[in-house]
Amino acid sequence: MNWRIFPAVEPEPETLDNPYLEDDSPAMRELEPLKIPIASARSPRSGFGHPIGTQPAATLEDISLFGTVLEAAKFQNYRRNLPRFKHEPHHFRIWLSDLRSYRRIPVPQYQLICAIDFTCLQDREWENALIPHLRDWAYVNRASISIIRIGAKGASVPLRSHLVTARNLLAPEVLQALEAEAGAATPLAHGLDLAARTARASLQHGRNQVVRVRLVVLTDGRGNIPLQASLDGVLNHRVSYEGIEDALKAAKVLAEISRLEIVLLDPQPMFYAARVADLAEAMGAVVEKVEIKAPSLPEIDTKEVLEPISLGEGWE
Repeated sequence: MNWRIFPAVEPEPETLDNPYLEDDSPAMRELEPLKIPIASARSPRSGFGHPIGTQPAATLEDISLFGTVLEAAKFQNYRRNLPRFKHEPHHFRIWLSDLRSYRRIPVPQYQLICAIDFTCLQDREWENALIPHLRDWAYVNRASISIIRIGAKGASVPLRSHLVTARNLLAPEVLQALEAEAGAATPLAHGLDLAARTARASLQHGRNQVVRVRLVVLTDGRGNIPLQASLDGVLNHRVSYEGIEDALKAAKVLAEISRLEIVLLDPQPMFYAARVADLAEAMGAVVEKVEIKAPSLPEIDTKEVLEPISLGEGWE
């Protein structure tokens, strides 16, 4: 066996401008992503979510009767044998330390409502236009999600828009609601009316009030179903502009709701582009453009192109 001996080479010392790179490295993930952020203006009734358990009561409000009785039942034998209770009747004794209150899910203080017209999404980058509202606003604020499907194929009642609600962005109902094809009808007026009723219910009714609601509307403004036909579920006559007029009326109702931020995503339709501007003006919305997909080139079979062409006999 032959051995070759190479001369030793001293490694060159590395020079770093900043030897402590970890001090300036950017954060690669969200800090404590599962915690509810501290809201600047939280409702005093924000703790009245669905009960998920019990905890020792700090006040006499929201007392759990079953949890209190269950906690007191653990110590009944001990309390009956105490000297001061030994000669008294065996009553069920509840002490102050037995009181239990409900532990409830925090109520979301923000809500995102997305009204999506699935009949105007062809060749549009609508997912990219919707992602900033879902990721940068709804996810950061831990907002509840409401998806209003307008003109979706396979709807149980094609003349109506349908509402899908979810507690947060990570719920599977959100992705399922966004996956739909275009249907034949466009009940835009009913979709905007449904958005107004959903926003009012969140902002004004009940003790689970939210602080702020953002409404994102994605439509070209061409509704062809009147509101009354959507409510009845039956269309008995031919329509012309009734659906568009009802949509403008519903948009004006949205503009009157306080603490409602409205964003209109403009798909830049080829025809009747002024309908989007009229709808945005009626509801007082901020308009954001939806990019149009670049046309894809047809695939070329290189085998057929490069195949030699026969010109027949007598030709070389």
